[in-house]
Amino acid sequence: MIANLAALRRLPLFRDLTPKELAGLRDYLTWRRFDPGEVLFREGDPAPSCFVLAAGDVDVLTRLADGTEQQLATLAPGALVGHLALIDRKPRSATCRIALRPARLIELGRADFDRLLHQRSPFAYKILDRVALDLVGRLRSATERFADKKRGTESSKDRAKATAELLMGQGSNRLAPDADELGSIEVVMPAADQRFNDRRRR
Repeated sequence: MIANLAALRRLPLFRDLTPKELAGLRDYLTWRRFDPGEVLFREGDPAPSCFVLAAGDVDVLTRLADGTEQQLATLAPGALVGHLALIDRKPRSATCRIALRPARLIELGRADFDRLLHQRSPFAYKILDRVALDLVGRLRSATERFADKKRGTESSKDRAKATAELLMGQGSNRLAPDADELGSIEVVMPAADQRFNDRRRR
């Protein structure tokens, strides 16, 4: 349970929420503390929740074909971690590990996210916005890599590997699209009501 609402207000995702909206999150969010080097989750793990990074840093790593890990990014306070899994319900596409100092994160379970979305919580809609922005960012990165292809700055093997990781997630069995197919890629974010109606019909 979240006790310190003032701490939430310092994070961008919570900053614009009213006191009533913040109080309404008490039963859905949980503070977690992790030590340096501790693994938050590993690539391929089930994804039952996402996190908001409140303090500390988180390294994002992916597993290469030779079994080694490559660092993709370091997330700073305010970042959402593992939120794409709330939408696609697939396993984790990367490993997240606490960096050099202790970290505090706020955990939101998938079932609780669905409840908040059903209640039309502004916080849930902010998460959806971040998911959409992340997807657009991945498509932009793929577009840039395809442009590099035309300039001859990457090998075909590097392009295929990078595009598969960006668009499909590490470990996916789907193939990366050909450059000529990029124009047909479209990001569709269904309305919240439609998503919940679809789930109830299952």
